Amino acid sequence: MRGWLKLSKLIWALCAILFCGNATALYGQTHTSFYTLQPRVGFYQMTEKGWSPLTLHLTAVDLILSPDAHTTFYFGPRMAGNFLGVRAGYISLGAHAGIQQQLNPKFALRAELDGNAGGGGFAQDGDGWVLGSTVAVMYGARGQNLEVGCTYHYASGGMIRGFSPYFGLSRSLQLIAQPANNKVGFDRMGEPDAVALRARVGLFVQPSVGRQPYGDPEGDRAYPFTMLGAELSFEGQRWNHALSLSAAADTFGGYMLVMNSVTPKFTQGNVQLNPQLYLGAGGGGRSIHYYGGLHYGLGFEAAVNLGPQGRRGQVYWNHQFMFTNGPWNYQADQVGLRVPLTLAQVPHANQVPTHKAVPRYTLELGVGAKGYRSDSLWAVCVGGEVRMLHKGPISIYGSTWWAAVGGNLGAYAEGLIDVNYRILPSLHATASAGLGAGGGVNHLGDAYMLGAGLEAGRRTRLRLQLWRGAPSTVSLGLVHRISQPIAGVAH
Repeated sequence: MRGWLKLSKLIWALCAILFCGNATALYGQTHTSFYTLQPRVGFYQMTEKGWSPLTLHLTAVDLILSPDAHTTFYFGPRMAGNFLGVRAGYISLGAHAGIQQQLNPKFALRAELDGNAGGGGFAQDGDGWVLGSTVAVMYGARGQNLEVGCTYHYASGGMIRGFSPYFGLSRSLQLIAQPANNKVGFDRMGEPDAVALRARVGLFVQPSVGRQPYGDPEGDRAYPFTMLGAELSFEGQRWNHALSLSAAADTFGGYMLVMNSVTPKFTQGNVQLNPQLYLGAGGGGRSIHYYGGLHYGLGFEAAVNLGPQGRRGQVYWNHQFMFTNGPWNYQADQVGLRVPLTLAQVPHANQVPTHKAVPRYTLELGVGAKGYRSDSLWAVCVGGEVRMLHKGPISIYGSTWWAAVGGNLGAYAEGLIDVNYRILPSLHATASAGLGAGGGVNHLGDAYMLGAGLEAGRRTRLRLQLWRGAPSTVSLGLVHRISQPIAGVAH
């Protein structure tokens, strides 16, 4: 079963593509650093021998590098989850890179390669790695695109492989990068219709009560369980949209959920009470089993801003009524904290923000791999981390790791909060806590894991940790760190 907690996967995945690089373009007579983000959603299938195909919902973000006006190179993270068929709980996380060729003002052609680690839903994906490629024609205007094409994927073991049609939607957002280098923060420049892209990142706990899980489809027994997760939300004038990821910490260890929520803003101000609509995919932990994993529902949310216009954050509570395309259903109360993340958005190529943009902090990311080994199993997990807080010698990171090679643990993954203490410039002590499950690890029970150890190095660090609740008592990893300044917006 697919099992993990993504305490900070959402933060890592979105922030990584937001800030791990920038594109340089020529505007007027000066060079100004911009980067273009292209969030997209898509649908495709992966054929599994002897079973109905996996029907997947793709969420991806492209960081676009623009050497000229007609040919663009891009890369970024991607996540796909099964929502139809019989593989509820299959999820994969990975990265992609490609080239996009503008054919004329309306049409473009894209071609990309992707690599993923994933599993769950009893899918026959072997060790967990999945490789793929996609070719698609894009049609659109004003940054909105419709994509139609073909994709091919091959999973470890060869039981999952084949071609499939691909359909997608994407949107382009141009943001300013390296604010200090472009003297942004000292002058107000640009056209009146330049705007700010307002977003929030958050963490939440979600006590829930479910009914009719796999094994008890006709029963009336209530099953309490607790979900932990993270979200990224974008604010609009009339409604907010959030993408959240969460996983069960106890009863249904291995149950994971990717959810989109839309909140119409009927009330605004420092205290808000609004309805919500939900649509997502998930499964695992014997919650749905041989159903598709489609989740949908409705609810309502009460939120209180911290500081004027929520500049210091927002605390919230919501109640959810959730249903699936199987008998499984649940109600939940979610309590969380959101922290603002505001960026300068440039609607047109020849504009820069009218807001006074200022550097707020430098984002530090880490990407790498770590390995587990015991008498009965071994696994190499790939993943990444993002620094959330930094004070003197102490740094706090959120991280996620997914099994990619070894021991048929394709369904195993974990999400952690890591505390790092700098002893010397090249020596750090680490302590980690979070959830890990899947692939027979922490199956159906508590998925908590604790670890501590040392890491050595500066930009590239070797990390040795001891664990409780992990696939083995010792892990050895290698992490490379990337730093990127962020442009904030002064109101």
